[in-house]
Amino acid sequence: MDFSVTTREMLLIGHIGAAMLLIGPLVVASSLFPRHISNAIEAPGEVAVARVLHRITRGYGNASIVVALLGVALVAESGLWTEPFVMGGVALFLLASGLIFGIIVPAQAEAIRLVGNSADVPALELAGLGAVITRLRAVSGITALMWAAVLFLMVVKPS
Repeated sequence: MDFSVTTREMLLIGHIGAAMLLIGPLVVASSLFPRHISNAIEAPGEVAVARVLHRITRGYGNASIVVALLGVALVAESGLWTEPFVMGGVALFLLASGLIFGIIVPAQAEAIRLVGNSADVPALELAGLGAVITRLRAVSGITALMWAAVLFLMVVKPS
């Protein structure tokens, strides 16, 4: 029995493993945050949960670069740069990352600021919290769908 592993196979194992371990928690944390920050208005202990979910979103978002780097190495090794599924996956990854760092992480920080200091925040600003939470729900759902689309592209490999 031959148990030798090629460079391509090692990169593929690393890429899939990193995607599971980094993208999965990122999606879960960003999706759960709106519920916990909403509950924090009546249950102040929920602010601590929201803070943890925010740290997870930011940290795993940063760490997801490992998935991209292993993916680039895998594509370079395989010579698949011109394949539509690769170009689509890269585009979706970049868009999802842009939404995470351009909208989700800043909106989470703003929501925590508003709820965490609700005694010091003017009522008008606190009233805007509903819009922030709605935006977070929508954008986290869209990014989850983008990650699912990347998974579909990488498995089915339509050309």
